[in-house]
Amino acid sequence: DLAYCIYTSGTTGKPKGVMIEHYGVANLREYFIEKQGVNENDNVIQFASIAFDATVSEMTMGLLCGACMHVLSAEIQKDTKAFENYIEENKISIAILPPVYLNQVKLRGLRTIITAGSETNYDLVKRNSHIPVYSNDYGPTEATVCATYWKHNSSDEVPERIPIGKPMNNKQVYIMNGEALCGIGVPGELCIAGEGLARGYLNRPELTAEKFV
Repeated sequence: DLAYCIYTSGTTGKPKGVMIEHYGVANLREYFIEKQGVNENDNVIQFASIAFDATVSEMTMGLLCGACMHVLSAEIQKDTKAFENYIEENKISIAILPPVYLNQVKLRGLRTIITAGSETNYDLVKRNSHIPVYSNDYGPTEATVCATYWKHNSSDEVPERIPIGKPMNNKQVYIMNGEALCGIGVPGELCIAGEGLARGYLNRPELTAEKFV
């Protein structure tokens, strides 16, 4: 059954409604439990706007994985010092943040920091190496928020270019040139398969047929 419809413009600038089914959210839950170890001892924040699909990840951790979810006020979000204090005082253990915001704060006490929504970089990962786990999560809205993840443990070396990692639970990723797989190191189009793909675009059958092949 349909769980929600969320609008995204992606890189086109033209909003389109993405229809996500319950199975995709259930699969996202398993990712957070199995790969990120989210449980009832965790404190997480709701940082993202309800209009942005990252909030689905945050609600999944809180409502479906048993973590305690802290809903931040706009005032705390806008004040980086207040945000840093809130994270420490409320013993927040996992946070999902855009890289551009993480770049403005110095966080203490987290066990895992997840960045998503835009590209991260070597300096940002290095600067947060005091946090035990840094996870770079990637995915379009059409794949139920997240499709791949790259986890960095603080003791590991940081690569010069931060990868988007490997597919999360029950998903597959292919680099394609038309209908053919690309060779290693050959540029191509990133295609995602597996559980959690959207039903399609709301009232856009032609676009759905074009993109969901």
